[in-house]
Amino acid sequence: MADEGTGLSEDCLLGIYLSNGSCESPSKGTCLGFIITKIAQMTVADLRNAICVQLPTLPVAFKFQTKEGWPVLKTQEEAVNARHVVSTDYCVIIQRLYAKPRIGLVSVDKKALGFVFSEHNCCLNSFRDSITQQIGHIFCGSQYIFVDANGWPVSIDQEMQMSVLDILSDSSVCVTVDTGYKCLIECKTEECSVVLSKPAKKLRRPGKRELTFNTNKDEDRRPSAADMVDSVGDASATSKQILISYVRAEAVEHAASLKVALTKLGFSVFLDVDEIKFGVDWQDSLNYAVSNCEVFIPLVTPRYGETQWTNREVKLADVLGKFLLPVNFEEDWPPKCLAIQFATTQFIAWKSKEQLAREKSLTKGDNPCDTNMWDHSAVQRVAAEIAGRIKTYMRQQKMNSRGILMRSNSTLRSYPATLPRSSNMKIVTAPREGKPLVVISLHTKQMMFGERLKNIFEAKGYEVWCTTDSDYDVPDTQRLSQCSNFSWDEDTISPPVVESPSVTMEPLEMTPEMRRKRRKQFQAKADEAGVVIFVLSKAFAASQICQQQVFYCEHRKRCVPLKYEEFCMPGWMSMLIGTSTFEDAQRDSFDMTLCSRVETALMPISKKSVSPTQLAEERLSYEVSSLTDQMPQMGCVYIAGGTQFYYKDSRKICEAIGKHLADVETVTMVTGGFYGVGETLGRSFYQRRQAQELPLDVWHVLPEVDEQDRSRQTRQNKDRTFKELPYGTTVFSGSSVREREMIVARAFDICILVEGGPGAAHEAEQFDWNDHIVIPIKVTGGAAGGKFNVPPQIYQVPQGVLADDWSMLSDATATADEIGQSVARVVVSLQHRHKSGCSPTGTVPTPKKLRRKNSLTRQNCVTTENGKT
Repeated sequence: MADEGTGLSEDCLLGIYLSNGSCESPSKGTCLGFIITKIAQMTVADLRNAICVQLPTLPVAFKFQTKEGWPVLKTQEEAVNARHVVSTDYCVIIQRLYAKPRIGLVSVDKKALGFVFSEHNCCLNSFRDSITQQIGHIFCGSQYIFVDANGWPVSIDQEMQMSVLDILSDSSVCVTVDTGYKCLIECKTEECSVVLSKPAKKLRRPGKRELTFNTNKDEDRRPSAADMVDSVGDASATSKQILISYVRAEAVEHAASLKVALTKLGFSVFLDVDEIKFGVDWQDSLNYAVSNCEVFIPLVTPRYGETQWTNREVKLADVLGKFLLPVNFEEDWPPKCLAIQFATTQFIAWKSKEQLAREKSLTKGDNPCDTNMWDHSAVQRVAAEIAGRIKTYMRQQKMNSRGILMRSNSTLRSYPATLPRSSNMKIVTAPREGKPLVVISLHTKQMMFGERLKNIFEAKGYEVWCTTDSDYDVPDTQRLSQCSNFSWDEDTISPPVVESPSVTMEPLEMTPEMRRKRRKQFQAKADEAGVVIFVLSKAFAASQICQQQVFYCEHRKRCVPLKYEEFCMPGWMSMLIGTSTFEDAQRDSFDMTLCSRVETALMPISKKSVSPTQLAEERLSYEVSSLTDQMPQMGCVYIAGGTQFYYKDSRKICEAIGKHLADVETVTMVTGGFYGVGETLGRSFYQRRQAQELPLDVWHVLPEVDEQDRSRQTRQNKDRTFKELPYGTTVFSGSSVREREMIVARAFDICILVEGGPGAAHEAEQFDWNDHIVIPIKVTGGAAGGKFNVPPQIYQVPQGVLADDWSMLSDATATADEIGQSVARVVVSLQHRHKSGCSPTGTVPTPKKLRRKNSLTRQNCVTTENGKT
């Protein structure tokens, strides 16, 4: 630029270039256009505002670099004058800002091999895992070692002691490749030594996996030995050998501990919090990870399978024939919601019987089964047993002379979800020999209605099986041959009501063997079925066995819900089945529409159009992705609650929570844009940040429109669209308030619940289903106090949170300020746990005085400060 005083106070044209980020390339990069602005007295933050307003096409996130090529941190933009980033020829260079830095990979002869997203301070052992996952295929099965800037090779043992920064040179890391090295993974424990190696010239070929789907999956179904050896021993695989599945609120620290133990034994382990970046489609990433792992380890805590992601992960692993090794933290087995899937699966106990007995004696009869604490010795024992099970499994596979398993006659039909590309869709969707099978799941009280449905579908040429059909043996002394359509429910067999008064039968207690046979029978029939019909009733909703059948079939089968009568739908049913796609048995000619839906569900996948349910799911995923693209990448805390205050101290509590959360620099406040709790808490947060000259970071998420009149709840226009709020940033997402509630529950990790009615209870239910944390201020009552069928599990202390802080939320004697401080500490604990998996310190950090304005402007979000922009 010419003399610094020349042209700075006048409008000038600045060219905006997107750099490729290469240190070796002197080119400016891609020209995105130009802006017109005055540079005098302008900071880099002001320049960012001008660019966002004037240029239609920009990266989702970007950073500036100075004329010297130095990167400008977001926190420095308010303090740096814009002239430092404008070159002499009036150009501004920006770079794409990713969730993690891009680190190049080069060979010793300076040949570019690719790049990896990873933190600069991560250890080399973790960096190797990132390479394997993201670009491992470039090594074609060869082993490699890192080389530092001095040209010294880094041994495998040294990788745990060094970070990427120790060997980084010009944004790249150097490696040397030994093409003659065979990849061996040695798992050494006190009890076993597992060696999984890759044959010298055997390459894994896509589409060649041997998948079997027999009716007794967990006992007989296993992937082929060739696949196991190829994938586990292949250094070029972009996947991890083991995937740990867990409920975040209950077992995030346990999962991290087990990963460390298994990694030390030589396994590569996938853990979602370490692998999935912010803004990446969560479901796609998990589908890929499950599809490409070889051993699937679910940590079965009380809520495992009752959250959306654990429910889908374990089903996909089951469908794809993964080697399942559950670690059971419960006293009973199998877990209630997964009783059918795990009916015959062997598990590994989280603690040995001897250890539990020893701990019980030391605690003088108190319950030692506190699953929040998993000591190091127990973790090591479980990791060793996992390695031993893999060793035994591999030995059994090698005993098969052909190297593959015999495929069973039974094949899983009509898997409804989208499988990863690496899956064999032909096997999963193979047509059934003979007539299509329709399974009808219903309670014994609807037995006669089930017979009616059975006759309807048999007349259409289908084979039909009702869950009230029983064909397994019972003791001869109590055989109920008088009633052909007989079924058991819960833990006893209750005879159905029959018209003949001469038939009298005593209830028969169901033995564990009977329950196992019953589950296996349903599993076999459901796997063979092309479609499953659920006859929903009050009795069905209250039945544990019916609930288990829904849990098994949801997301695994094409299901048609049929409402038999009006009843209050429990939370688990609305989460699994939904509320908008029911057939109604009380409608005239319901059988015609029901048959039409069944016929559509049984169509071959190539001829069938996308179902409304699948379209709705895809739309919801798109809305979530669009929202997270606009929001800050970390630290979002969502506020849910009532639009009016009923508890005497609710307003003061909201103001205190907002004030203390504003002192935590890692928090971004997100409200639903409604009056009451959201408005009060959001303004308190905003005003505190404004007074301290900290980043404002207040966002409001409203739907585009809602058919209902919400003018008493929020700022709604006459055409039922919504207005932007007069402070913070307003984002519009979803086509209704109900859909908005589902979107935010998927997008954000933490929800604070104060008072609230049915709508707030639904938001809490959605957060819980998505395995996210709800912080209920129980003392305020309403939904936060347990009304409106709010999930009871939200009141359990999350892992990593101090019990004293959590109990403060329900303490009627506590002051508003004490509750606000406790909420802030809980949020800090949860954020700290999510980031590092370490135990929290229990103290709220003092925020740094970052002088930055809340100035992001986009086409579909409106930023306002003190009125308008």
